[in-house]
Amino acid sequence: MNKVTNLLRGSARLEIRGQFPEQFINTLAVRGIEFWKFRKHKDGRAELSIPLKAAADIERLASGTDCEVKILRKSGLPHFLYGLRRRWALFAGMILCLIAVTALSLFVWEIEISGNETVADNEILSVLDELGVRIGTFGLSIDQQDIRSRALAKIEELSWLTVNISGTKAEVIVRERIPKPDIVDEKTPTIVIASKNGVITKMNVYRGLPAVNIGDTVAVGDVLVGAELSSLNSGDRIVHAMADIYARTWYDFTYEMPLNYKSKQYTGATDKKRAVILFGKRINLYLSTGFSDVFCDKIIKNSPVVLPGGYHLPVRIVTEVYEEYESEEETMEVSEAEQILKACLAQRLDELVGDGEKVSVSYKTDVSENIIKVTISAECIEQIGKIQELP
Repeated sequence: MNKVTNLLRGSARLEIRGQFPEQFINTLAVRGIEFWKFRKHKDGRAELSIPLKAAADIERLASGTDCEVKILRKSGLPHFLYGLRRRWALFAGMILCLIAVTALSLFVWEIEISGNETVADNEILSVLDELGVRIGTFGLSIDQQDIRSRALAKIEELSWLTVNISGTKAEVIVRERIPKPDIVDEKTPTIVIASKNGVITKMNVYRGLPAVNIGDTVAVGDVLVGAELSSLNSGDRIVHAMADIYARTWYDFTYEMPLNYKSKQYTGATDKKRAVILFGKRINLYLSTGFSDVFCDKIIKNSPVVLPGGYHLPVRIVTEVYEEYESEEETMEVSEAEQILKACLAQRLDELVGDGEKVSVSYKTDVSENIIKVTISAECIEQIGKIQELP
């Protein structure tokens, strides 16, 4: 706080020479003049700081003492403005810049969305744009309650939304609706069919008439449980068939890749280019577009301009760094390539089997003409029953 006060009112740094610099300090104390940062040197000199307005009477204050006092330097806002008294254009520019910054701080220059997982940012931004919340919107004109009710009516996947204005930034916080669980209509006639080829190992039939037995081989689309039931009391009727049918399944597929590949060897040469995005318009601060006739990586850094207090200006600094590299032909070790392909095959098998059980898994590797092929063979137990409505 003292630093801010001294900056606004200004200060002067004094040098005191004399046998007894304490005399001058006593004079300041008697006159009620504040001083700080007192320092005494080995050669007898002393230094201290006083308010800038008191520096005008420095000669009169020192006249009653046996000390020689001079001003080493002046600092603070009053001294700075005084130095601009003959530079009216610069001073006017500063005032206009201050007014412009103050005016721009009343508008929204950044919109940040959080809390959404399935609803895309672009969808939320599009709806907000229709409701008047966009880059350049006057912040004080945003009615949060009105925006919330109208936005929720347009985006049914959201259960809650709020727009918080923080400086020049609009923070949009949303909550998505919890999807309703699927309700099984047990009055709808259905059958259970096979979703995969396999050999039946286990059957849990909850409703319907089994059409296969344990040990039977089935193909995709075969009926496993029918919808027709008959009894002595109610006769023939169509039901909503339900069952868990487990079968032994087999998988056999191959992935391949070349052993030769191109690697990057960085040369150490770099190039940096900058651009300014002002009100959505890009202004390049360079003439060339990067390295020519060479390979390079491009790294982009997008930095917003933020004033103290979190005020975002409609300006972004874009820095593009180009790192040159040379492409070299290399050969991968067979063992390394084999591990990569096995990992990809295992991941694919997990996707296909899901919650099923892998009974056995084996791999076969073949290398020819710088091409490596890895084949996976797996035996699994899976639930292959799939409910299908009757036409």
